[in-house]
Parts: sequence; structure tokens; C-alpha cells
Amino acid sequence: MQSLADKLNPSVVDQKLIEEYFLRSERKKDDKIWIKEHRVKIIEELNKLEVNKKDYGSFRVKMSVPDTSKFDEEKILNFLESKGLKHRAIKEVLDEEKLSQLIDNDIINLKELQEVAWIESKGSPRISVERLPKNEG
Repeated sequence: MQSLADKLNPSVVDQKLIEEYFLRSERKKDDKIWIKEHRVKIIEELNKLEVNKKDYGSFRVKMSVPDTSKFDEEKILNFLESKGLKHRAIKEVLDEEKLSQLIDNDIINLKELQEVAWIESKGSPRISVERLPKNEG
């Protein structure tokens, strides 16, 4: 017997929905390849024209190049050391490789460490759909 909640919110997960999900997922893969290939052509064209914006009929293409400049961490440390300030800009960080060695060499008991420091975590559900051979579904 169906509950009232089931009657009010009927399940829409059926063959039709799964098939549509599958087809859109496949199309997304193909679109991603197409977009990647044609993106390069658009960038090359804008660079050749030496513009960051161009209208094509009723569409406007804009290109921006993010500035990914950053400080060289090693050079910063050398600079701070030369000023006698290195100790004021450093924090302690766990070296996971050395921790693994301590566990591997039985200096730290893994179960004991888990009891005091383990954080349980799960990611988002992932869905994959594949087409079954004709004689299976």
C-alpha cells in the first residue's frame, strides 16, 4: 500500500529518466571535447586580431587572462631571513611523510592516533550510468 507521501510525491526515477540522464551525460562529454577544440581557435583569432572583445553577429566574445602571478616562497624565506624576521612568519606544519614513517616503524600506534585525531568524512554521491546490452534490460 502506498503511503500518503508517496502519493503526493511520486517517484520519477524510471527507465525514461535514466535514459535521458545517460544521453545528456554522453552529450556533455562530446560537447566538452568540441568546446575545448574550438576554444583554442577562438583564442587564437582574438590574439591574432589583438583584441579581448569582438562581436560576431548577435554574440559578443570576451577573453580575459587571469593574473596568476605569485611570490616565490623560497625567495620570501630568504628575504625574511636576511632581515632577521623569518621566525615571525613561520608556522609549524605536520609532515605527513614523516608521520607515516613513525607509524610504519611502530613508533606511533595507528589505532591510538585514530582514536584521538580521526575525522570521518564522506564525499558527494557520484552517479554513473551505462547502457546495458539489448538482451539485459
